[in-house]
Amino acid sequence: MKSTVVGIFIFFTAVSLHLSGCGGTCTVSDNLSCRWMSSGKTVLSADVQDSVFRSPDGGVIAAENGPDGDCLVFSVPANGLEAGSAVEFDLTLSCIPESMLTLEYHDGDGWTRFGSFRCGEEYVTSLHTFRLGEDIAEDSLRIRCTAGQDVDFIFPDTGYVAANVSGLGTNVPQDTLKMLVLGNSFTYFYGSTLMLKELAWKEGHFLDISANLKGGQTFGDHLLLELSRKAIADGGYDIALIQDQSQNPARYAENQDIYRQVLEDCVSLAGQIRSHSPGCRIIMDRTWSYPGLDCGGFGDYDVFDRLLAEGTGLMALAAGTETAPVGEAFSLCRDMYPETGLYFPDEKHPSAEGAYLKACVEYLTIFGDNICPETPDFGIPAAEAATLRSIAKRAVSVEKATE
Repeated sequence: MKSTVVGIFIFFTAVSLHLSGCGGTCTVSDNLSCRWMSSGKTVLSADVQDSVFRSPDGGVIAAENGPDGDCLVFSVPANGLEAGSAVEFDLTLSCIPESMLTLEYHDGDGWTRFGSFRCGEEYVTSLHTFRLGEDIAEDSLRIRCTAGQDVDFIFPDTGYVAANVSGLGTNVPQDTLKMLVLGNSFTYFYGSTLMLKELAWKEGHFLDISANLKGGQTFGDHLLLELSRKAIADGGYDIALIQDQSQNPARYAENQDIYRQVLEDCVSLAGQIRSHSPGCRIIMDRTWSYPGLDCGGFGDYDVFDRLLAEGTGLMALAAGTETAPVGEAFSLCRDMYPETGLYFPDEKHPSAEGAYLKACVEYLTIFGDNICPETPDFGIPAAEAATLRSIAKRAVSVEKATE
């Protein structure tokens, strides 16, 4: 069976990659930071030797029939990686049939296992941080995801970060917090959760994140989703970051009788999280207004923002959660820097800049301290990233002042 590819990947990096594969090489780079973004569902039937899928910009995913079943191999520049360096590897995919997938990296001599996760027909977002036991002797760092049988790997639709590899340096974080993230496409577009994890690491905090992110999901949906239920039941979380469907809080504020279920689902979800994680700090994102669909059906930014703030506040009060003022940050940015593109072309979902702003607000809500200029900017121009951080700080300061 030959590989079937539908759609493309967009590969964001400052360096070029050339022909790769399970034994391929890449050009040398001073930085290890590569992201494969999906833009259309991609099915990669990985049972043919050296089946290679390439993006227009040169990013490579190689499918190989490995010794223990099919595997995907990601090859990225890795100049000067030394023993003790931490590497972030994130992956979102599904596979048929359901399999236990093993994650390994190649140190030049052989493959070293650093993680595993179960994957089936539902998309799984798997975030892993590992340290290199030895210097990487090659010009490229190769990471492979291996199944114990022949499978079809399926990358998701538009907006997901299909895969992310980032070098985190040799620092040891000062603390570790176990974190649950439940959200939808407003969370997964451009990978705000991945950005949050890297921001926290650079500031000295390790967020050990379990996430279930699926488009269009409400709090009520997450109460029923198998992967969300399993993640909640795992328990022991210090922090939970939850986000409802983008219009739900505004709908509830507009008509509390018709949309009472929105409030009840929020209270139930928070209760389920606390039943498995007593003392967990639960933070609910207050999402943003957007121009698409006639401002979500509410006519203009101001009405939409007001209803989102009111509805989220009522839900947080009833459920005993905190709020992260992401919507306030979007509003401030639109007013102060209207030239900043916060939205995806659909005028609803976040752009890379919007996802970064969201992650900064969440970081400041969780930790309260400033974000230093040396933190990663994920390809956003340095001056613009600094502006977005300042807006996030202002939004969180306003939120705390009104508590």
